[in-house]
Amino acid sequence: MRRIAFLLCLIVLLAGCNDKSEILEPLGRQSDTIKLSAKELLFDNTESKQYVTTEGNSWLLEPTVYIDGKCIEKDDPTLKVEMGNMDKFGSMPTTLSIEGEWFTITRELQRIDISVKANPMPKERTLQLDLQDGNYRGFLTIKQKEASSF
Repeated sequence: MRRIAFLLCLIVLLAGCNDKSEILEPLGRQSDTIKLSAKELLFDNTESKQYVTTEGNSWLLEPTVYIDGKCIEKDDPTLKVEMGNMDKFGSMPTTLSIEGEWFTITRELQRIDISVKANPMPKERTLQLDLQDGNYRGFLTIKQKEASSF
């Protein structure tokens, strides 16, 4: 009985010593190393540009995008994907730009520039970008309002 009481006290003591400011990620996952300035951008229905910044600089912009929920691979004829090298990656190619029918994405070291064409359609358009750094995977969602009906 004393052993059980001792073990319970030891468990309580060890649990109380846990530093709550240090949150451990589940095995195989890491914390957000990209740190986007915004995870969602909203555009009106006109042609316009916006950008987001990052704190990290070793992240990858995946060439696959999701347009209105549909996965569009980099070899799809509706996409123009430019691969190249950045100083931080050495000789490893990374996605530098993605151009679709209504959007252009350009990757800088710690910035993503997004340009959209005017939306003449009566429904909202969405674009989701996949960003990756080691085991961390993040998303940037871009929404553009539908054309106004008069």
